[in-house]
Amino acid sequence: MKFFNKLIVNISVKGDIIMDYRIEEKEELRLLAYTKIFTYESCAEEIPVFWEEYYQNELHKKVPGYLGITQENFSTRGFPFSYGIGCYAHDVKEIPEGFQLITIPASTWAIFKCVGKVPDSIQKTWRDMYLEGLAGADYEWILDYDIEYFLPGDTTSCDYVCEIWIPVKKRI
Repeated sequence: MKFFNKLIVNISVKGDIIMDYRIEEKEELRLLAYTKIFTYESCAEEIPVFWEEYYQNELHKKVPGYLGITQENFSTRGFPFSYGIGCYAHDVKEIPEGFQLITIPASTWAIFKCVGKVPDSIQKTWRDMYLEGLAGADYEWILDYDIEYFLPGDTTSCDYVCEIWIPVKKRI
């Protein structure tokens, strides 16, 4: 006599995540940032700590911290990348020591809305973007800078809104 385990069929449906985004043209961006190198394996834990340190060390008094700026290249995925905390350069009179000026050329951006407590909401949106990307859209990601824009408000609130900006180009 032979026994077989019960046959179970699993079906996975993709495309069930609704990505809330808009497309915007932006002029050249001049940003100031205090940067640090991270790896993809540990960035979800380490970047929130980097933000805490930024405020604990009172760097926000020199440069308001409402932008998270990532310079990455997906072709080198798994290698270290630069992440900075900062603001628009015009918000500060001079570049403080330890900060750098970042110039991003005029671009088309896909701007994704994140709603909820930080960092959970923004990390969920990043995960969803990597799963769904711009599936079905007329645009594709450009390998360059990504920006997290933290709007004024209570980042611990369930209805807090922030954004992730991804440079894009029209599909051919």
